[in-house]
Amino acid sequence: LSTTLGEIVSGEVFAYDHQTKCLVIRERKVDVDEADKVLNQTPSSGSWNARIINASFIKEVLSAERPSSSDSTSLSLPVVDLDRCEKREKRSLEDAQKRAELIGIGVTREAQSVFEALAKTMPCKWDETKIIVLGEVTIESPYLVQNCSAAPGSESTLDRVKKVVSSFVC
Repeated sequence: LSTTLGEIVSGEVFAYDHQTKCLVIRERKVDVDEADKVLNQTPSSGSWNARIINASFIKEVLSAERPSSSDSTSLSLPVVDLDRCEKREKRSLEDAQKRAELIGIGVTREAQSVFEALAKTMPCKWDETKIIVLGEVTIESPYLVQNCSAAPGSESTLDRVKKVVSSFVC
């Protein structure tokens, strides 16, 4: 079928939802190396993608064939690897948690910008409204050079942080 966006979609109709007016097309996954082989394969011989298309975006049906009665595999649902899904969900949640930890709570946009500038080159984390760099340097509000302090013996890290902070204009 062709869409109103000028895209040509080929595959089998897997399902149609009358309520949302969405068509589910089952497309063969295509690797660049396998592009020539795909035409001769049956639905059960490889992996498939499901593409959901709103019926209002369908411009024209270019070819329509009924599945042969011998192709009973086209009526079965694809196998879902639940372990893989759970691992992917866990990884996504961990990534989201890591991204959330990079956002300061109760800080100004300028403070967040200073944090992001420092985090580009050094590991940083928030401790309430303080920025902790490499676990050695602390930057307190208003996040200027004079608000940077370090533990004894961390002078080189402090100098590096001050250089980044001083080049950052709030």
